[in-house]
Amino acid sequence: MVLMRLLGCYPAIFPFNILDYNTTKGIDFVVERQASPKYIELKGTFRRKVNHSFRHIDRFVCYELELNDGEVIEDVEELKTSLQVKKDNIFESPDKRFHGKKYTTYQLIPQSPVVKSMEILVLKGFLSEVVGATFE
Repeated sequence: MVLMRLLGCYPAIFPFNILDYNTTKGIDFVVERQASPKYIELKGTFRRKVNHSFRHIDRFVCYELELNDGEVIEDVEELKTSLQVKKDNIFESPDKRFHGKKYTTYQLIPQSPVVKSMEILVLKGFLSEVVGATFE
């Protein structure tokens, strides 16, 4: 798994700590962020339909994204969000080697007040833009 390998090599790269994980059913990671537990859902390729409720997800981590800026994403409860893509954001990391690097961010902006905004971390772009990885 790419995320676990990344965390193994750079344990302080993200501003959260993994508390528990289970990739066989349900929410994939429970993390601690700002002294409270949060849920992270893993996806190989992020698409328009999400098989979990947005109500319980803090962020998504995927390898790649098949969506464009402004596209609508829907969860199992038919709650909708819009994808917002921003280039040249500044990465904030406890690891000084990566803090301040420019990268592309992906945000799900809710269309309902019962859901909060959620980040999508796209690993393929993140590895290239922040870590400096190359793909052959």
